[in-house]
This record gives sequence, C-alpha cells and structure tokens, in this order.
Amino acid sequence: MTNETTIAILTNARAFIANGWCQGHSAYDADGCPINATSPRAVCFCIYGAFDATGIILEDSVIELFKETNGLPQNKPLSRWNDEPGRTQAEVLEAFDHAIAKAKEVNS
Repeated sequence: MTNETTIAILTNARAFIANGWCQGHSAYDADGCPINATSPRAVCFCIYGAFDATGIILEDSVIELFKETNGLPQNKPLSRWNDEPGRTQAEVLEAFDHAIAKAKEVNS
C-alpha cells in the first residue's frame, strides 16, 4: 500500500468520524439502529466502521501506524479503545490527526 493511500484512508475515515461518531457497533442510522458502515443510511461510525466506509481495502499497516502513533498496544483491538467508557469523539479525532501527521511526515 502506498503512503498516499494510507493518508487517504486515514483522512477519509476521520471525515466520517467528524460527521458522526459512535461506540458499540460499527455504525448506526439516524434512528439509532445498528447498520452496516457501508450503508448510505449510516450516520455515525466507530473507528472500524469509518475505515470500512472509506471503501478502500484496509491493510494491517494502517492500523499499526494508527496504534503506534497514538501509543496504543498493538495487541489491543481499536474497537476496544474506541468503546472504552469515557472515550470522546474529540479524542478519536485527535488520534486520527496524529496518525495523519505521521503518515504525511513519512511521505515527505
């Protein structure tokens, strides 16, 4: 996977999170019902749901970069980090910002 693709995945997934973030399921519709993240009716997304919604095949290297950049253990699923009680949308967006900045730094 090229670094440009990694940046595109992270940037697009961040945009989905910025528009609506959730916990407990990959995505929800406007009525609060769990839904597939790739559905056009999805309005909020967890981290993995946002990655799925990009429509770009996700490689492990993107997850590894995200975790490494944010000091997250490689053996802990991002869904568990996303769903931790007290986690906020702002924290998730900040984590995406860190990963995007690192990917851009590697690209220069």
